[in-house]
Amino acid sequence: MTLASLAADLRSEADRANERRLLVLSGPPDATRRAAVDAIEAADLPIPDCAAVSAAEEWPFEHVGPRQSRELLGRTQRAIVLDGHDECSPNAIGRTVGAVDGGGL
Repeated sequence: MTLASLAADLRSEADRANERRLLVLSGPPDATRRAAVDAIEAADLPIPDCAAVSAAEEWPFEHVGPRQSRELLGRTQRAIVLDGHDECSPNAIGRTVGAVDGGGL
């Protein structure tokens, strides 16, 4: 199974159940960040409805730093990338989970 097919399957399953799905990627920062973007594209999620919580700034969609993840509260996204390479905060994890829409990734 490829990353693209896995991401598409997870999104379809999430849509059918109106639940969230999680995809965990590991590896070098540049490779996993690119894979996260590839997964979102493969899942056919609209880029304007996606965000990243990351210390890195080079994302094709909105991004906030881990300490600013509270900015996601009160709204929902179709997909959120939580990049834990440079910083991983329990608060950022909790805020991120709550900001993913049902049917999201």
